[in-house]
Parts: sequence; C-alpha cells; structure tokens
Amino acid sequence: MISKILNSRGSQDIVDIINWFNIYKKKGGRPPLDECILKTWIDSYPELKHIINDYKSALNYRNWLAHGRYWVPKLGRKYDIDIIYSISDNIISNIINIS
Repeated sequence: MISKILNSRGSQDIVDIINWFNIYKKKGGRPPLDECILKTWIDSYPELKHIINDYKSALNYRNWLAHGRYWVPKLGRKYDIDIIYSISDNIISNIINIS
C-alpha cells in the first residue's frame, strides 16, 4: 500500500510522510495539532501559511471558550460565527485541493 502511495506521488510527498512519521514517534502517537501538525503543514506547503495561521488563531479563540474564559485572550481580531465558518471553509477547501 505505501509503495503505491509513494509511486503515485512526488518526492515532496515522501518528505511529508517521513515528517509525519517523525512527529508521531517524538510525541508518542499524540502530536499536538498547533505545535506539530499545523507547523508541518506550513513547512510542507508554505503557500498555505496564511490560511493555516488564520486557523491557528481561531483555535486560540476556541481554547479560550472551551477552557472557561478565565483569562483575557490576545486574539488580534474579533471572532463571530461567520468568521469562524469562513476560516474553516477556507482551510478545508485549500487542503482538499492540494495536488
């Protein structure tokens, strides 16, 4: 199966697979989304940096909401449902279209 994937994809994808494997080994099977996974996406696909950084900022807002809002967040912008939807839709559509 892996050989089929490697044969059907370019050399950048081989580097991506190796990067993912290394993250998995370092973090014991539970790599943090923002520190490892999204950073690897930015390293592998620098053209998506702006989109992924928008998503990371939205995650900070999510964390603030989910963990009780007991601190003053440094978000850099105001979020509402339309902005969150737009960011989420943007990252999904761009990641799906990576070739």
